[in-house]
Amino acid sequence: MAHALETRPPLLDYRLVELAASMPVELKLRHGRGKYIFRKAFAEFLPDSIQRRAKQGFGVPLEHWFRGPLRPLLETTLLSSRTLERPFFQPDTVRRLVAEHLDGRFDHAYRLWALLIFERWYRRWIENDLETM
Repeated sequence: MAHALETRPPLLDYRLVELAASMPVELKLRHGRGKYIFRKAFAEFLPDSIQRRAKQGFGVPLEHWFRGPLRPLLETTLLSSRTLERPFFQPDTVRRLVAEHLDGRFDHAYRLWALLIFERWYRRWIENDLETM
């Protein structure tokens, strides 16, 4: 979980963690599926379709954030001369991706996210830019 968003804080309460750690494996794992006792405890509250479905992630509205509250961060980071002069970026392509996304012509949110995070990582950990933190 070092690089993930944990959205189940109640399940991380130390008392619950200690209880789970003290339980025998048979209550935690059955037929190759984990969380056996947890599933049993909530079986009457959840429909079968929910109980049996595979684990799912959730999306974040990057497309909208980059056109809204994260627009300044996107523009000042990816369109800066500092970024565009890097040997591993193609400046025209970065400019085009940003422009197409901001104009609503194409959703480049995940490409832009990767570029933005890479650039901020590079500044922080390679260039030791503490302002990036």
